[in-house]
Amino acid sequence: MLFHEIYGSYYQTVCAILREAGNGELTKNRLHELVQTYAFGESLLSIPAGLMGERWRLLHRDLSTELLDEPERPLSLLEKRWLRSLLLDPRIRLFDVDMHGLENVKPLFTPDMFIFFDRYADGTTITIQITLHVSEPL
Repeated sequence: MLFHEIYGSYYQTVCAILREAGNGELTKNRLHELVQTYAFGESLLSIPAGLMGERWRLLHRDLSTELLDEPERPLSLLEKRWLRSLLLDPRIRLFDVDMHGLENVKPLFTPDMFIFFDRYADGTTITIQITLHVSEPL
C-alpha cells in the first residue's frame, strides 16, 4: 500500500466489501457506502458492477461471496526495508512501535547516510541533505 497503486484505494475498497460479504453483513446500500468511503466518486460505476458481474466474479447477486478467508496483502521487501529504516530513529521509541517481523530485515537507509546541517541545540533538524549510496540492488 505504501508504494504500489495495485494495493491502494481500490484494493482497500474491495477488501472492505469482501470482508463484509464474508460476514454476511453486506447490503446494496452498504456496498455503495464502502465504495464512496474508500474509493473515488466515479468508482461507484465500476466497482460494484465488476464485483457482481462476469469480470471479477467475487460477489453473487445476493451479495454473498464464496471466499473463505479475508483478503490480505503482505508487505513487500521494499516496504519492510523502508519501515526498518524508520525504526532506526531513536525518537520512534516514543511511540512504542512493535518491530515484530522486521528484526532480520536490512534497512533501506541508515542514519549515517544523512548529512545534517542547521540544527537546533535540542536536536530538531530544520534542513537535511540526503546522500544515499546504494551498493546493492533492492
